[in-house]
Amino acid sequence: MRFIAVYLLFDCLSIVFSSALRGAGDTVYVMYVVLICAPLLPLFCYVGIRYYDLGVIWCWVVLTASVFAYCGCFTARFFGGQWERMRVTTLAGISSNMATVSGTDFVGGVCGANLGTITACYNTGTVEGGSFVGGVCGWNDDTITACYFLDRGIGGVGLISGGTPQTTPFGDGSTPGTGWPADGAGADPWDVDTSGDGSGGYWKDLGEWNGDLGAIGTSTAGITGGASTFPKLWWEQ
Repeated sequence: MRFIAVYLLFDCLSIVFSSALRGAGDTVYVMYVVLICAPLLPLFCYVGIRYYDLGVIWCWVVLTASVFAYCGCFTARFFGGQWERMRVTTLAGISSNMATVSGTDFVGGVCGANLGTITACYNTGTVEGGSFVGGVCGWNDDTITACYFLDRGIGGVGLISGGTPQTTPFGDGSTPGTGWPADGAGADPWDVDTSGDGSGGYWKDLGEWNGDLGAIGTSTAGITGGASTFPKLWWEQ
């Protein structure tokens, strides 16, 4: 039971920190740790039993030591901070949000922080937070292209430390028909797809803006006018 208690403690920590690293994009490090450590577990068990006649207790020792090693590697990597510099997030025509997103700092309708490439995504929900809040992204340090958001009194990106994000707002007085920066050539990420399979552009149609936002600038602003149809990605119904 003592082995189990120790094992479960470090196993939980290992799962938490490895999941955090994978979520931040540090997947290669996690893969190498698993590839190196995983084969050692059955190897040490086999050697101990086959050549030294150590029995079941030895297997528990090896199992506990292995999860301790996993936990140590993932914890050290997490607090080392390398994952903070990972360039992750490559979204291209696959992300849309229509719900409420809330947080403290660096809050966005599509993502909180972007260190990669985001193309043709949108947010029509409410975004709430403290500092650096954006309709599309809370903090951008790379590339955002052809993304739109519902204008509720905030910008498309809360903080820009790099790159040139291209976002467009929709609100009172702006409609997809007049505010959409597509060039119609079929190669621009703003263009409407005419092929039906996404090869001609990311967008299915431009929809139609019929509503208004009521009290623009408040975090609880809602659409109070007629029903609005927003631009949809090519694969959406």
